[in-house]
Amino acid sequence: MVNILSVPVAIIGGITLYVGVFHLEVFVRQTKLREHRSFALTCLLVAAYDAASFGLYNAASAAVGATWQRAQSVTLLLAGVAFLWFVADYTGMTSRKVNLALATVILVTATVAAVEHAGLNWSSQPAIKTLQLTSSLGITYHEMEPGPLAIFRALVATALFAYTFWAAARLYRAGQKQKARPLLVALALLVVGITNDAAVVAGLYKFIYVLEYSYTGMVILMTRWLTAGVVDAAVAEQALRESEARFRNIIESIPLGMHMYEIEAGNRLVFVGANPAADEILGLDTAQFVGKTIEEAFPL
Repeated sequence: MVNILSVPVAIIGGITLYVGVFHLEVFVRQTKLREHRSFALTCLLVAAYDAASFGLYNAASAAVGATWQRAQSVTLLLAGVAFLWFVADYTGMTSRKVNLALATVILVTATVAAVEHAGLNWSSQPAIKTLQLTSSLGITYHEMEPGPLAIFRALVATALFAYTFWAAARLYRAGQKQKARPLLVALALLVVGITNDAAVVAGLYKFIYVLEYSYTGMVILMTRWLTAGVVDAAVAEQALRESEARFRNIIESIPLGMHMYEIEAGNRLVFVGANPAADEILGLDTAQFVGKTIEEAFPL
């Protein structure tokens, strides 16, 4: 039977998956928008984390819960690499060398978390956590006690978020405050989620895990900003096309002959076109001269 508290996790996982596909489609259509590619990958991995969280909510034994714990850790670490990549694309304020070093450490950590079964990631001791919110609403987390590598994973996560926060702060100080604000708020939400979940794991107090909700807040914030940028760019592009069309109509309708040129590399002045009046006045089809300089079109 599905625990009712896992239903919201399934819903937000589906939403995050949809958002990831949406941003991937944006990138496919406009490949210069690299931040949409890295954000799409982040969303897809967060959706995978949500799926693992759904499994943990409904695990009936510690052995089953341990499998979902492992899936959570691996997808969360991989999402961290994707998020680092996104912050690099979004802010332009990170170091390529630091990015590669941090991503390498995270990927190695994820690999160890995926394949290690010697008790370093999790011990063989069950850690059953029961939370009763109301008389009829509660949940039991069937988990295993964290092993020694849990501390290392926590340090890696701390380094990741400290570095991404530093990049967002640099963006803010560089004068791009409007662009930096949603990222700073998103990072604050993630810190709250990580802090809460770490406290629950440590047994400091009883509460549900909220990191999946923090990630959803991050996804909503960044999607709103990224989508607004796409819409603004589309509006500007449409306005430019309309302006060019009006200019072209004016040029083609006036009775004065007009030739148009553009400067290419090496300061070459190249003919790019003429209006109908110019062709009529000269009695020439100037289309044959497109791409040529005056000297090339009319050699002495």
